[in-house]
Amino acid sequence: MFFKEKYGFRKASKNPVEAIQDKDVSIVDICTPTYTHRDFALQALDAGNTFSWRSLWL
Repeated sequence: MFFKEKYGFRKASKNPVEAIQDKDVSIVDICTPTYTHRDFALQALDAGNTFSWRSLWL
């Protein structure tokens, strides 16, 4: 993956669900279209992740 190599990331994924469920991920920042926020937030919480959802704090 281009960004992984360019920026030296240890892991990269095009699949948000795969990334959320990765045991090495502890924080999820939801930066997707609004209609996807609910599902990604629930998946992150189910996986035991802390998540950042900007709209939640407005």
